[in-house]
Amino acid sequence: ELEEALASKSKADDESLTELREALSKLEATEADEKKGQLERDEQLQALRLELESSAARRTALTSRLAAVKMHEAAQKSLAATREEEAEAYRQQRKEGLQKNASMDQQLKALEAATTIASSESVELRAFLNEASAFVRVEGG
Repeated sequence: ELEEALASKSKADDESLTELREALSKLEATEADEKKGQLERDEQLQALRLELESSAARRTALTSRLAAVKMHEAAQKSLAATREEEAEAYRQQRKEGLQKNASMDQQLKALEAATTIASSESVELRAFLNEASAFVRVEGG
């Protein structure tokens, strides 16, 4: 009976030991799965961090490009405004030039008229001088 009890106890111990080994094996497998899962999550987290850093760098680059575009746009607007001012000044100068030209045309016509009058008076004076000369010759002669 003692042998049977020992055999039974030994068999129970063996079964217990087998159960414990199986439980340990399952636990180790679970730990390995968890470690594998953790590694995968860590890799995913690292990939997300890299993507975030890349996105931040792209955002910074785009922000810089946007600022450059806005500066260029402001410069173009300023240049357009300057050119419009220059065009307006040119139009004003042209208008003033046309007015001055018209005024000079009037002055030229007035001078031409005065020249015609002076020429006419000169012809009359020569005729008078010729008559006076002829009269002096006749009287003096």
